[in-house]
Amino acid sequence: MTELEIGFGYSCVLFRLAKLHSDRNFIGIEIDSTRMRHYENVLQKYSNVELVVGNVKSFIIKLESESFCRIHIYFPTPLPRNQRYFNKNFVYEIYRILEKDGAVKIVTDCLEYFNYIEKLFDNDNWMIVPWGKLEYITNMHSIVETDCERKYGSRYYSEWRKIT
Repeated sequence: MTELEIGFGYSCVLFRLAKLHSDRNFIGIEIDSTRMRHYENVLQKYSNVELVVGNVKSFIIKLESESFCRIHIYFPTPLPRNQRYFNKNFVYEIYRILEKDGAVKIVTDCLEYFNYIEKLFDNDNWMIVPWGKLEYITNMHSIVETDCERKYGSRYYSEWRKIT
């Protein structure tokens, strides 16, 4: 089983998940190389985590179909609008790389962006499911425990399951 985090930033969820699930592999993609340097020492401690610096759109089109059981997208940058990576083609690629019954978890603090994203997932290939807390969460008021959540709050979130 492999999980993907898109835009891992400074709060990389994958290390916390990797600590709990040594039987799984985790891949993170981030466009900002300075964030990668933040994890150089931590990365050496985990044989089941791989971090990649690059453009997410270019990265996911190279991935094999049905490669991931879960995809994490927490606080994608809503501005500037012309740099957003969510569009119909991006959601198609997410669908392609997810295993059957795989899930994508999305959190943002921007209502306008959240509504836009939800419309992209609103078709017969996806089913919205109740948000499932991540395994490492201990704070009742947190859902992902990232720096962005602490700063902006997790106002809007959804979990979509691939159904066809």
